[in-house]
Parts: sequence; structure tokens; C-alpha cells
Amino acid sequence: MSDILPGKNFSGPTVRSLEMLKEFRLKYESVEVIIGENPKERLRQFQGLDSNQNYEYCYIELKVGVTRFYDTLLISSIRKKFKNIKIGMYYRDMYWAYNINFNEGKIRSFFVPIVNKLYLKFLDKNADIIFGQSESFSKKMKEYIPKSNKTKFAILPPGCETVSINESPPLAVIYVGEIDNIFSGIELLIESMKLVNLQREVNLNLVCRSNEYNNNNFLIEANKQYKWLNIHHATKETINTIYNKSSVAVIPRYKDEYTKICLPIKLFEYISFELPIISVDHGEASRFITEYQIGYISSKKPMDLANKILKMINIKEKENDYLQFNLKKCKEENMWQNRIEKIDEILKSN
Repeated sequence: MSDILPGKNFSGPTVRSLEMLKEFRLKYESVEVIIGENPKERLRQFQGLDSNQNYEYCYIELKVGVTRFYDTLLISSIRKKFKNIKIGMYYRDMYWAYNINFNEGKIRSFFVPIVNKLYLKFLDKNADIIFGQSESFSKKMKEYIPKSNKTKFAILPPGCETVSINESPPLAVIYVGEIDNIFSGIELLIESMKLVNLQREVNLNLVCRSNEYNNNNFLIEANKQYKWLNIHHATKETINTIYNKSSVAVIPRYKDEYTKICLPIKLFEYISFELPIISVDHGEASRFITEYQIGYISSKKPMDLANKILKMINIKEKENDYLQFNLKKCKEENMWQNRIEKIDEILKSN
């Protein structure tokens, strides 16, 4: 699991990988782990493994983008060294398939999608199972793999965890995640909370990375202007305090086609704290909320989102037992241990 990086436990990939590792170690007496920021070091760790060891299976959390040469060599080496082992890989991001580019330079930007398409075919040759986070995510992956492929696809969404919950939190809204103007929907959220606060005082606890906040002039100005806006920069260890000061969660993103196919890890964090969720009608996240009946779905209009937030705040004031029952049930069915059990079931089957 190469996304476990020291000091970066605020990121979704690292959070997921750490939780997965914890659950694997709870289930199995011995777990061989290959991690590290240096790809050569990861390869050396693998080369030190005993080829006669009888492993149950190999599970890989693939890094975002194009895996570097040594990681590609590592994946090929696993198949050669342990010929009969089942290999499952979690493929987490497909920005490149939607012309979303985080690279500088036209030449690099041109080649990234091409190389990723080839890389997905390489994974197809070396994996028994490729896991995706949703049905539509896996469907998108299949577009780049030959129809005659041997690889199977399975859904592996993020998991919930057991946390300490404040049974009587203040009536406040929480948002955790990115704040860019492409993916986040942050401007819609601020505009909606302005409308909410015209009717009653409701705070917004907004958790984001400090470096992203310092580069976001819109949010900096909003923070100066609105007393109900509370900006927080938290780690995995400190975010619980902010969650326990909130009673309703929100997912305002709506602009980008790529985010339609994703189930964000913050959705499952919200559920872990048994917070009802208001989401804009936007693909997999809103579909999941509707399926489990754990919140409201809004249009992308500020007034509609504001009304849904106010409606949920009013429900939370009355402590709706049906809503809390649904949240607890959803949480129980989507723990990290359920994710491990699904990996076990698939990779141990004949």
C-alpha cells in the first residue's frame, strides 16, 4: 500500500490505506506490507520476501496517475515470483479520462492520458480483480480494457469507522474536503449558508487544508465577512472535535462530470459520525444517500440547498428516530471490516 506516507494522514488515500492496514492486521496474524515514498525502496522490500511463502493473496492500493517505472516493475515481479497468488488492485482515480490535468506543460499533459490507458491494460494483464469505488467508476475503467480481458471488476467503496459521537451536538453544518472552484461547489455552499442565516443562525464548520485555504481568495473574503463561517485545518487525530460540534453534513459539489462517478471518503466519515447528509443531485454520492435514506438531495440552486439544510436542522432539533436508525444501519453495513471481508471473499474464491 504505497499511499501510506508519514505526516500525510489528512489525505483521503492515506486515511483509506491506514484503515485498511489496521483491519488486515486485526484479521491476520501476519501481514507483509510494502510501503515507502521511494519506489526503489518499495521494490527492495518486495525482493526481500521469501518466494516459498504461501500468501493468501496480494492486495494493492495503486498510486494516483501513472505508476513510476519501479512500481510497474514491482507489479510484474509479484506475478512472476508468486505465480499462483491472486492479485487484487484498487484503482482510485481517473482524472485523466475526463481531461482533468494537474500537470504543468503541454507535452506532459498530452501524454498522461495515453500512458494511463496503456497502464490500465498493463494492470489487466497482471490483476485477477480490479476494484473500483462505484458501478459507474468501474464501467468507465472497462472502456479502456479489451472486451476479451480476463480481469474481473468489483466495487469497493470507502468504509466507516467506530468513533466517539456527541449525542447532542450544536445545530451546525459541517463540510470537509477540497475548496477549489472546479470540484468542490464551495461557492454554492457559501451562498446557500448566507440564505440559511437570513432565517436562523446556523454555523458552518468548514474543514480544509491550510495551503489550499491560503490560496483561495473567495473563501478568505467570506471568512472575514461572515461570523457564522468557521474555518478549520485538521488532521485525522483532531477532526473528531469538529465533527462533534456539528449536526448536519453537506456535499455541495456539482460541476464536474468526473465527480459523478466517485464516492468520496468524506461521505463515509459523515456516516461514521452518524450525521445526516445534504447533497447536491450529482451521481454516485447522491444515489448512495437516497438508497440508504440518510439525508436530502438538493438541486444546484442556492435557495433549494438552503431550504434542505434548514429542513434537516429542524428535523435534528426534534431528534428523528427513523433518520438515526437509517444512519446506524448504513454505518453497520459499510465498515472498513466489511471492505476487508469483501476482498477476502473475492480473492479467496476459486
